[in-house]
Amino acid sequence: MKRLFLTITITLFTVVAFAQPQMGGKGFGKFDANRFKQEMRKFICGQAQLTEQEADKFFPLFEEMKAKERALFEKQRKFQHKPQTEEDYKVAIETYDKIDLELKTLQKSYHQKFLKVLPAKKVFLVIRADDGFRTQMFRNMAKFSHQPHPQQKNR
Repeated sequence: MKRLFLTITITLFTVVAFAQPQMGGKGFGKFDANRFKQEMRKFICGQAQLTEQEADKFFPLFEEMKAKERALFEKQRKFQHKPQTEEDYKVAIETYDKIDLELKTLQKSYHQKFLKVLPAKKVFLVIRADDGFRTQMFRNMAKFSHQPHPQQKNR
């Protein structure tokens, strides 16, 4: 009986795994960091009306800032587990707040660097475009997650 149950369970898992949509169409597959960077660059250049020369000066600084932001976000992510004691909660809150302040300090320092290579209006537009890109990306992900896979439409 146990052997039959085990066989059925393994068979079901195999069928479910192979029944999943094949990866590779638009919106499917692994995250492509290079494609993401290209899409972000294209979006920001359009929104902030950056020339090619401005973009060439700006994006190395922007990508440097983003790498440092990711490191801080990773530190914050470590505190998403549930602390065990009241003291652990206090430490988690203080650490989270400290990292938030580090993030704002980092952004402020890079905004000053951006002002050395771009006019203030374009820096402002870049900041708004960066936020807008993330918002648009999350909206698209939410909208896309509710749509059936192209191979499933005919079923």
